[in-house]
Amino acid sequence: MQKEITNAFKWVLIGKISNQLVGFVITVILARLLFPEDFGLLAMIVAFSSLVSGFVNLGFSSAIIQSKQINQNSKVLVTGGGAFNLYLLKRINSFKHLKLLIPSNTLVEYKEALIFGFLGVLRLREENNCLSSVTGAKKNHSSGTVFKIK
Repeated sequence: MQKEITNAFKWVLIGKISNQLVGFVITVILARLLFPEDFGLLAMIVAFSSLVSGFVNLGFSSAIIQSKQINQNSKVLVTGGGAFNLYLLKRINSFKHLKLLIPSNTLVEYKEALIFGFLGVLRLREENNCLSSVTGAKKNHSSGTVFKIK
C-alpha cells in the first residue's frame, strides 16, 4: 500500500510540474505572437479562471456530486439554464416533494454567463470542461468552440 501511495504521489507531482512547464512555454510563445492588448486580455482571462478554479477545486463540486441522498421536503437551489426548464423542474419534483429555490432571472443569467465563460477558458487551455461524472460521457474531455467577436 505504501509503495502504491508513493508511486501515485510521484506521478501526480510529475504531472503538476509538466503542466506548469508547458503552461510557461505556451505563455512565452503567446507573448511573442499576440499583440500586447490581446495578450493582456488573455492574461486577465487566465487569472480569472485560475481564481475560479481555485474555488472549484476546494471540493464543493465533488461533495455536491457525491451527495446521493436528498430527503423529503429538502430545499434545492436551482440555477443555470435548468431554472427556466419547467419540464425539468417538474420531473425533479416528481421523485420527492422538494422545495425548489430559484433566484431572480438576472442572477440565473449572470451565473450561466459566468460558467460558460469559464468553460470557454478551460477549452482555450485544453483542460477538461466536460466531466463524465456530470454528463454521463464515457470520459472527461475538452469540447466546444470559442469564437472571437470582431
